[in-house]
Amino acid sequence: METIPLPNAQLDTPSNTHAILKTVGAVIAALVTWFLVATVVNLALRAWWPHYHEAETAFNSTFAMKLARLVLGATSSLGAGFVAASIG
Repeated sequence: METIPLPNAQLDTPSNTHAILKTVGAVIAALVTWFLVATVVNLALRAWWPHYHEAETAFNSTFAMKLARLVLGATSSLGAGFVAASIG
């Protein structure tokens, strides 16, 4: 099967390659940021909240602990989105 380029299509131009690499880099940086923020906040919760680690491993969390986990995920996602938006 042969690829038929569209009129005015510019395949493999430096600007397209740069845009693709920039997007891939933004996604990778966002994933790394999400992981780091989630890990740091989770370790902080374990250090500062009595019995958080025991409740986390036993899946026996209070409502406040579940809310803290929700905030942890939202904070990680917002941080990753900010990093991706600032790169891309």
